[in-house]
This record gives sequence, C-alpha cells and structure tokens, in this order.
Amino acid sequence: MTQRARDSAVLLCPPLAQEYMRTHWSLRRLADMLSRAGFHVLRFDYFGTGDSAGQSSDGTVARWHNDIRSAANELLELSGRRFLSVVGLRAGAALAATTEGLDTFDFILWDPIISGQSYIKELRRIHDSQLETYNRMRHQPILKTSNELLGFPFPPAMQDSIEQIDLLSGFINNAKNIFIFSSGKIEELPQLQKMFQMRGVTFVGKTVDDVGDWDKPSRLYDAFLPNAILTTIVNALVRK
Repeated sequence: MTQRARDSAVLLCPPLAQEYMRTHWSLRRLADMLSRAGFHVLRFDYFGTGDSAGQSSDGTVARWHNDIRSAANELLELSGRRFLSVVGLRAGAALAATTEGLDTFDFILWDPIISGQSYIKELRRIHDSQLETYNRMRHQPILKTSNELLGFPFPPAMQDSIEQIDLLSGFINNAKNIFIFSSGKIEELPQLQKMFQMRGVTFVGKTVDDVGDWDKPSRLYDAFLPNAILTTIVNALVRK
C-alpha cells in the first residue's frame, strides 16, 4: 500500500557509461520503493546518455550539471513538494555534489566517486586490461584509443571535465543532511566527515554489504541487483 505523500521529492542521479547499464534496474527498483513510501520520484538521463538527446561524445560535466538543475526544478514544479532530496550513485553522486544552485534537504551519496581523476585512471586501467586480453586471444596487436573507455565514448574534453571533480575541494551541495552509503571502505571518509562537521551538517556514513564490484573486470557488465542498500536508502529518507 502506498504511504501518505511526503514533504520532499526525490531526484535520482545515475552513474555514467557501463555503470549506468549495470545499475539501470537498481534505480528503477529504488524509484518504485520510494514511490510506495510516499515520495514523488524522478529518474532522468544526462545529455547524450540513455534516452536523452545529443551525441554521447558531446557530454561534459557542465552540461550534466545543467541537466541536474533542470531535472530538480521540473520535479519540484510537477510534484508541488517543498523540499528536494537527492540520491546519487557513483558519478551521479559526484555530479550532484558539485552542482551549483541545488537546494537540497537530504543528500544520499551511494558509492560516490570522490576524485574524477582517480575515476578516469581506474576506467583506463580496466579498459587497457580488457583490450589486452581481447587482442591476445585473437593474436592481434594491442591498439589503444584515447577516445573510448569500456565501449563508451570518452573524448578528451569529457575526460578533462570529469578529472576536475574533487569532492574534498569542490563539494558545494548545501544539503542539510548528508548520508554516504558505500559497499567498501572510502579512504577519504574522515576528511569528508570533518568537512561536513565544520559546516554544521548532519552526517551519516555507513558500509552496506551489497557490493557493486565496480573495479572488477569480470563484473563490468553484470546487472547490479542489490537489496540491502536499497532498503537502507529508503529507510534513511523516511527516517526509520
């Protein structure tokens, strides 16, 4: 049974590239769970991703920031809710954290990308490893490209814009309550916690056992079907 309507509406910010593909079902499931709990919910795709217009090779962080602001404004207008809550997964968490003018009540960062530079470096490492294995099996020379990562366009302009993201220095979201739910240890968590405390923000950091295995080549294209972390997110927003 659907619960009473909540005061806040929830914006879901998805990850990028192959992580978008892996987590599509999870975000659909989360949206359904939140809706049943009484929230107005909006899922959307950034410029050049999913069902959105534009060439995927033309996406940049600046464009995606605009998309997040537009989606948030539309959600509040259509729902008539007073407050905005945001759930960002992986790169979606990093993008929402660095979007100006996003007036947020609750902000949940789910396995967030902390450093865009480290994120691109890790994607490059996995891409090169996969490419090397693929070419070795076919006895072909290793041909590397700088404009693609794991089958998705990542031209230099896009990579450069992502590499500028650093939540330790660029976290500008003004949420009243911040939650970080991760499937593993986040080395930067103490620094983030100290930063939030200095701002007077209510902060909760928690490790949840649903593991996305984001850095394991063998799991790159496996659907991510968590349960515990989805329940944790819903409970955080309804304050159970």
